[in-house]
Amino acid sequence: MATLLLGLGFVISAQAEVTFNSVVLNGGTNATREVSTPVHNALPVTVRLKLRRDGSDNNFAQRSVRIRLTSGNGNFTETVRPIGGAEETFTLNLPKAGGANDCRTWSVRLSNAENANNAEVNQAVRGSIEFYTTGSQIVTIAAPAKFGIVQSGEVFKNINVPFTGDMTIQANWDTDEFSPVNFQLRFELYNTHGQLVDSDVGYSRDSFTIGVSDSQRMKITYRAKCSDFGGSQSWKIRVKGSTSGKVKNVDLKMKIHDGLF
Repeated sequence: MATLLLGLGFVISAQAEVTFNSVVLNGGTNATREVSTPVHNALPVTVRLKLRRDGSDNNFAQRSVRIRLTSGNGNFTETVRPIGGAEETFTLNLPKAGGANDCRTWSVRLSNAENANNAEVNQAVRGSIEFYTTGSQIVTIAAPAKFGIVQSGEVFKNINVPFTGDMTIQANWDTDEFSPVNFQLRFELYNTHGQLVDSDVGYSRDSFTIGVSDSQRMKITYRAKCSDFGGSQSWKIRVKGSTSGKVKNVDLKMKIHDGLF
């Protein structure tokens, strides 16, 4: 979640967008306003701006404003737009910043582009700035090789979470006993700081155990955020075995839907 609010309204929408509301570029030839948010290095970003100038078009000409989008690696794109009394909507975008599996700051900077002090310069420009991913990605997270767990044992497995977004983790496994009973296991998800961020206890995703409902099958749904990255460790799955016996062929099934968080 973005922390550099600069005194502006801030919300996260259901569409995984980062929106700054009530953005104001004040009057004045040297006026500037900047908003920023962390973005994962693997995500390309589009910014949507909705801006209008104070005052009626009958009384003032349009005010020129320079708008610059800067990505996490310092690359930028900019445009100069005349802003009038009616709201205008337009977009800027840049490719992913690239680099380490981590987040860096992206920013949008508004600045006055009028050459001289005039009536238009004294009129504030107001609106919203919305960051969102360019396109949408749903990626399968590579799973470790199938593994077994002894009775009451535990196993740690490293995984690579490729970017921020909504994760789903499920698994299949077999009982390593002469029994049709499927044992429950406990799964725990740890971020790069070694913090336990989510867990669940349940049965195998595809088991045919009589009386087991979908709600009893193991499923972790977690929103990976920028704050989960940047630590010194790998993302990890910890699996705790059953006290009832051994299991084999534990097969993790993981995916992530990208988003700015």
